[in-house]
Amino acid sequence: MSLSLACRCGTRFEVEETYAGQEVTCPQCQSPVKAPAAAPGSIRTCDFAIVSLVLALVGAFTVVGTLAAILLGIVSIIRIQRNRQRLAGLGYAVSGIVFGILFTGLTVLAITTGEVFGIGERVRQRQLAGKVEDDEDLAVVKNGVSGFRITRPSHDWVVAKKQLKDELEWEDSALVLVHRRRDVTVEIYVVGYLRKGAEEYADDLLERYQVEGHKNAESHFEKVSDVKLRQKTILTKKDGAQRVEMVLDMRLLGQPFRSMVRVVKSKEGQIFLISGRAHARVFKQVEDELRQLMDSFEPLDQE
Repeated sequence: MSLSLACRCGTRFEVEETYAGQEVTCPQCQSPVKAPAAAPGSIRTCDFAIVSLVLALVGAFTVVGTLAAILLGIVSIIRIQRNRQRLAGLGYAVSGIVFGILFTGLTVLAITTGEVFGIGERVRQRQLAGKVEDDEDLAVVKNGVSGFRITRPSHDWVVAKKQLKDELEWEDSALVLVHRRRDVTVEIYVVGYLRKGAEEYADDLLERYQVEGHKNAESHFEKVSDVKLRQKTILTKKDGAQRVEMVLDMRLLGQPFRSMVRVVKSKEGQIFLISGRAHARVFKQVEDELRQLMDSFEPLDQE
């Protein structure tokens, strides 16, 4: 809307409603003309300010919702400052920004560490809803020529469905296990029949991590950097299968991660790769479970 003004010199002109109650200059004689103040009751609360606060509270721990709340809060403040005579709601906008920043920080911290007043668990369970399955039997058996059996330590470990595997871009893995409460994943790959022993394959694997990394589109690796071997152990044979374990430190998307990798070569000559990974802060809490999980692995080669 615009305001119609009349100067003493007889000139009539219009100005934006945002100038209500202020002095403006007559375009003809340059004399000051005071625009009428906004009519009582014409001030309204900025819609964006209200939406900002609602998004911050309803979208808490979703990151997308809280970031949108921060953005709308900033936009609201700008609009209110430019239209003080018509718009109110500065308190809503500031609250939306404050809560948005608070919940965004808590969510990122919860996802990173897995523990902030139980927030990480709730966020993770929400993310996994409908994308995992949990049978009563803790043992997971894959039959066939490249079959194997692995036993989950508890029902906290669940099997990723195809949707989750696709989202994580692990479609070529034979099995993906995820932890319900912590950001820990275990992938199992069937490498195939190779002449290399388990130790030789493990050494090649480490070199591919360190040298090729994300450059090799056919590798089993995501984009990683600063890969360092922390520990390598030649394990005793189990049912004739060679076993080698490596613990690696790395950075994934700039965050410190630790990975436990187990290479198993069955007595028939088939190689399996089991890779478990967690944020460095979480790894110590799940290390025993990861090792228990990998110790339970058994190749089921067909005679």
